[in-house]
Amino acid sequence: MAKIIFMAFLVACFVTLQVNGQGEEEPEVFKNHRISLVIGHTHVPAGNPEVGRSGSVIVPSWGLDYEYWFTHRWAAGFHTDLELVSYVVDNEERQELEREQPVIISIVGLFKPIPQLVLYMGPGVELEQNESFFVYRFGLEYEFEFGDHWDLSPGIFYDNKQGVYDAWAFGLAVGKRL
Repeated sequence: MAKIIFMAFLVACFVTLQVNGQGEEEPEVFKNHRISLVIGHTHVPAGNPEVGRSGSVIVPSWGLDYEYWFTHRWAAGFHTDLELVSYVVDNEERQELEREQPVIISIVGLFKPIPQLVLYMGPGVELEQNESFFVYRFGLEYEFEFGDHWDLSPGIFYDNKQGVYDAWAFGLAVGKRL
């Protein structure tokens, strides 16, 4: 947990140093809704692709996110992910848990400490046919905005899955504000 907070702090400091006032811009119409499609890869340190093999696994995933922005800095949203392959996880008791294309649905609160950096966290659930888990998600994205309210956002997030296992995901979102 301390590593996550430290990494988020370093990224926020770096981005803050890079962002300076660049002159005045014309005011834009504020769009409250944002929908994005995410392609990513999830790293499961306790996972293995085949029973009896130790190590970790990297799983391709797709996501669909919806966010409602109350202000330029605060929002709430639904973030969903579908992991595209099945794998086995070695839990803390050294038991093997099979994960067959789990779907993660989370409700997150979002905050922009600076204009492009988005920090988010919130609870959720990992739905899977063998066993479902409560999830707590922490993440950050950096939005590169371009014409007509479109954006491209690389990001990283961490899922703690009920203390049974953890996962890191790296993704790239293409978003549209409506």
